Amino acid sequence: KEWGAEVFANIALSEQRHTDAIAEMIAGYGLTDPVQEDVIGEFVNPELANLYEELLAIGRQSLLDALYVGALIEEVDMEDIQHAIDHSDEPEILIVYDNLMRASRNHLRGFVDVLARQGVDDYQAQYIDQAWVDAILAEDTETGQ
Repeated sequence: KEWGAEVFANIALSEQRHTDAIAEMIAGYGLTDPVQEDVIGEFVNPELANLYEELLAIGRQSLLDALYVGALIEEVDMEDIQHAIDHSDEPEILIVYDNLMRASRNHLRGFVDVLARQGVDDYQAQYIDQAWVDAILAEDTETGQ
């Protein structure tokens, strides 16, 4: 909302779909969702709450900073999702994780594309391996299930 960039609105809609998919999966497995109320900026985990505040402060400094924060979040998400994939053998769960991973790759491409339009010609990985980022950026936007 701070910068009015379309990339943030588009990704926010996508992230809501991801949240809904995970909520369905949690319910389908009869688990208790630790998030009782889905309120922007409120987290059950205090570390995530602190990280949210830190990244929000950085992102409010400039549009470029906000884009870098968005890209960083996608990089962290991809590493977390890969870890989850590596530790699951449930086909239904793996389908959801694969969809989340594809979306994160697309989101990273989106942020890097907007950064390029802002004059950033050579995006450097912030969290994951540069080779992984380069491979993602070399591919076109992915469509999925």
